[in-house]
Amino acid sequence: MPAYAANTYYKSAAHKSNLGVLTEARATNIELDHSEKDVTTRSISFHFNSESLTAKAGKAVVLLAGTLLVRQLLEPSSINSSNVLKNLKFILKADLPGVGENYQDHVLVSTTYEAKKGVITYDNLGYNDTFRAAAEAQYEKTHDGPLAASNSMLSWIDLHYLASCGKITHMHRSLWEDVRKYKATLLQKEQYRIQEL
Repeated sequence: MPAYAANTYYKSAAHKSNLGVLTEARATNIELDHSEKDVTTRSISFHFNSESLTAKAGKAVVLLAGTLLVRQLLEPSSINSSNVLKNLKFILKADLPGVGENYQDHVLVSTTYEAKKGVITYDNLGYNDTFRAAAEAQYEKTHDGPLAASNSMLSWIDLHYLASCGKITHMHRSLWEDVRKYKATLLQKEQYRIQEL
């Protein structure tokens, strides 16, 4: 999975005359064509500068909407598990089990660094067989070295450990004000309601 669309797709194609980039555009719907054997993307609807526009798909569509927006784009486009959409009275266009399931919307900020030549990093464990073998032998013998250090750790903490009940109530109200302000779809509102539980 690409970590950043600019590096993964744009950088290698930026020079092409048939490429246009619209920053601050937001996809709203995926239109599909059905055949007996396959479902293909026909076009993408999107908002840009207060206009509703449509871009036709030539060969392929690459969806890079991020953690927060993939589900919000696929479900209103009727692309999801048939079990989910039938309960919401949507007409299923593409049965794609797993859309938006088994995860919580979250933002993770990852920081990367470029080290000077000769500086030993955790990359050496993955790309240098000699270094990795020496690190494994060192750990087996003395329980120290690169394999004894923690590279990074992540833990989800209950919000009640970080904020008072009053602050959480304020955050909750603010969320729903934003949902109303940005005119969330019925499906998006249902997603937020489920996450409250």
